[in-house]
Amino acid sequence: MKKFWIEVLIIFLFSSLMHFVYEWSGNNFIVGLFSPVNESVFEHTKMVILPTILLFLIKKQDNYVTLFMNLGITIISIIVLYYTYSGILGYNILICDIVVLLIAIIIGNFVSLFNTLTFNRSFLLIILLIIFYIGMTINPFKINLFNDPITNTYGINNLS
Repeated sequence: MKKFWIEVLIIFLFSSLMHFVYEWSGNNFIVGLFSPVNESVFEHTKMVILPTILLFLIKKQDNYVTLFMNLGITIISIIVLYYTYSGILGYNILICDIVVLLIAIIIGNFVSLFNTLTFNRSFLLIILLIIFYIGMTINPFKINLFNDPITNTYGINNLS
């Protein structure tokens, strides 16, 4: 169980850093495909993808269904928890956003502990997830999930 909490902490710390990588890169387009480019909820879900995949690869795991489940549950948890608490309050609070990230990572990692499913071509699920995120960064749907509430724009090119 100690290993579980160490992995959660590693993903949480690196996910938190991912929030700033696009800005630190001088708004590099390629970097923006893999890190948040604005303050929308969707862009914030990107923070967990790269750290989770990298930890998975460092651990030399080969069950990509587990990775896909971890990422899927974490991303869904971020969206559900954020909209639940901010909907109840009517606004969002930075510390609550940080706690949402941590809770979502814990939930995703916890669920993946119990995955016994295997699928030889499950690596394709991860590739499809990455392609989806790149597509939605470049050409997002014009719905609230993708809207940057600060600038009222969408995606990497700040489309309004």
